[in-house]
Amino acid sequence: DAKGDNDPYFVNGELTKFDTITLSGSLRDEPLVLEYDADESTPIPNQITSPVFTFASDERVSTLLGILTNGFTSADAYVINYTDADLKKYNLDVPQSVITWKVRDTTVTMKLSEYEEGYYAGLVNDNPVIYKITESTAEFFDWQLSDVRNNIMFAVNIIDVKALKVTTPAGSADFQITNSEVTDEDGDTTIKTIVTNNAASVRAESFQNFYAYLVAMPPFEFVEYTSGKGDPVIELEYTYTNGKSDTVAYYKYNDRFYLY
Repeated sequence: DAKGDNDPYFVNGELTKFDTITLSGSLRDEPLVLEYDADESTPIPNQITSPVFTFASDERVSTLLGILTNGFTSADAYVINYTDADLKKYNLDVPQSVITWKVRDTTVTMKLSEYEEGYYAGLVNDNPVIYKITESTAEFFDWQLSDVRNNIMFAVNIIDVKALKVTTPAGSADFQITNSEVTDEDGDTTIKTIVTNNAASVRAESFQNFYAYLVAMPPFEFVEYTSGKGDPVIELEYTYTNGKSDTVAYYKYNDRFYLY
C-alpha cells in the first residue's frame, strides 16, 4: 500500500521490487523461485534462484508485479464459503498453479486450476471464495523455467571486474583490469580502462569488445542437462572489485553447440 516517493519498492506508483516470487503447483516438477537482488550487484537484479541460478525476464517479472500493483479481477465467483468437497470439485485440492508474492511483510498467494473452457477456478489467500478467473488474465498459469528466464546468461559490468582468468586445454591467460576516472580540461569525466595479461599490456578496446561478447552472448535454447559434461572446453574466472568471484564454464554438447 505504500507508494510514496521515497519507497524503494515503487517507482512512479508502480511496484518494481520484491523479495520473492514463487511459482509452484502440480504443473511444475519443482518450485520456481525468483528473487530481487537488493544489493543490485549485477545489471539485472531480477533473478531466478531455484531450481537453478539464472537471470529472470524483466518483462515476465513486470507482468507478475503488475498484478499486485493494479489488482486482479475475477469474472465471477463459483462458490462462497467453500467446503473441502468444493475444493475437490473445482480441482483446487491439488492446485495446478500456485503463485506466491512476498513484498516486505506482505505475502499474497493465488492458487489456480483449470475447470471449464476459458476459465480457471482460483483461491486468493484465505478468502472463503472460489473465484472464476478468465484464462487471459492469468497468463502466468503454466509458465515454466524456460518461459521466465532472461536470454542474457551472465551480466557483470566491466567496471566491477578487476581480473579475468581464461583457461582452455591449450593454456590460460590472466587479465588484470584497472578502471579509473579521468577528467578532461572541460571537466568531463570518463572511465579509463587499463588491461594487462601477465604484466604485458593489452589493447583496452579489443578487450572491451571481447568482454562485451562474453556477457551479451545469447543462448540458442535452454536445456536441462546435469550429467556427463566432461571437462570444460573453456573456463572463465571473474574476480570482482568487492572481493567476490564467479566461475563460468562451457562444455561441449555436440559438434555445433556448447553447454553453459
